Amino acid sequence: MAGEHTSLGKFLRKLRIDRGKLLRTMSNKLGISMSFLSSVENGKKSTEKLLSALRRAADLGKPLDLFF
Repeated sequence: MAGEHTSLGKFLRKLRIDRGKLLRTMSNKLGISMSFLSSVENGKKSTEKLLSALRRAADLGKPLDLFF
């Protein structure tokens, strides 16, 4: 499963960078720490907490593209 986390993390990092977003900006919008988001992007942490934050945002009616 680590490969899945790494692939998703790399995808999220590329998406964030392509959209010109800073790690700090993304972590604040998602309500997670910068260190955690960095760990996800580097494949060192599970993506479950990040996916949970994205689901909460969607439940609140916020388009996910606002975060990226």
